[in-house]
Amino acid sequence: MPSTLKRRLAREVARRESTLNDVAVDLLADEFGVDFRPSGRRGPVPGDTGVFLLRIPPELKRQLDAAARERRSSTNKVVVETLTTRLGAPTPRKDTMARQNGSQNGKGRDGKVHDDVGMWIYWCLEEGTLGVDPEMHKTNDGRMPPVIHVDTDAPLHSDVDGSLITDKLWGLYYKPDFNFGGVQGGSSPYKVDQDPDTVAVDPYGPDSPDFIVGDNFIHTWCSMLAHCQKRFEGKISLYKYKERSGGLGCFTPDSFPVFDVFRENVYVIADSNHGYKMLGVGKLVAQEIMGEKSALLEPFRFARFEKGELHPTSHSPFPWS
Repeated sequence: MPSTLKRRLAREVARRESTLNDVAVDLLADEFGVDFRPSGRRGPVPGDTGVFLLRIPPELKRQLDAAARERRSSTNKVVVETLTTRLGAPTPRKDTMARQNGSQNGKGRDGKVHDDVGMWIYWCLEEGTLGVDPEMHKTNDGRMPPVIHVDTDAPLHSDVDGSLITDKLWGLYYKPDFNFGGVQGGSSPYKVDQDPDTVAVDPYGPDSPDFIVGDNFIHTWCSMLAHCQKRFEGKISLYKYKERSGGLGCFTPDSFPVFDVFRENVYVIADSNHGYKMLGVGKLVAQEIMGEKSALLEPFRFARFEKGELHPTSHSPFPWS
């Protein structure tokens, strides 16, 4: 299920004070004219993952299967399309590189043309602040430490109840921050499964209705901190819940920047969310504009997508690593 649809469904669950299954099945049953009586129970607001299992009554399942056959589609797609329409969520689609930039612009490192690869994709960035004394995280000699960045596949267990959160690759970063009044950082982002042209970039950050952190991030990130350093064990209650946080990063297919001339007098710097790593780019680009070609910028030309000269795929949970 697209992440934006899942968030719309989560808000509807909270509004109705119901369960995800009751809300989703009720919307589907109403659409297909099938009687359905919700359980009346109240459940937790679902997290960010797009994977869940619906308990669909037999008659509604038959109706969904029939609709799938009629549309030459799948039952799962019918469910997603119906919920998308009923909840007013954006319809996911891919605007391919081939449509945007010519039929050869999707060549991979295997030398084959891939015409179903989107030129841009958004990732949702999740950050927050644990309201501990930032002084506690200075070095032993009282100096500010570097940003700590951890990638690991060690099993991550909840710092609340000890349950397994994940046994897959995960990552976090954190640092003391006196402006935020605590230890500030984030975890690995997740892909926004949506056509980039329909992603609501504005309002950005804390004012966004879709791309802000929720309870799932808070629980996971605080457990990550506790996993890395014992000083953070049992501190989740100090998380700054009232300070909403979140953001979006836009990435290329290989998650590396593009530096190139696109039109006469138009030079584009698309940083692919690499941030501080871009500090030296301005001088190099200025030199190129003045006629001095840069060998350092050559691997980042837009034509690499046509030639298949892509950058290596990172094994980190962070696309910018």
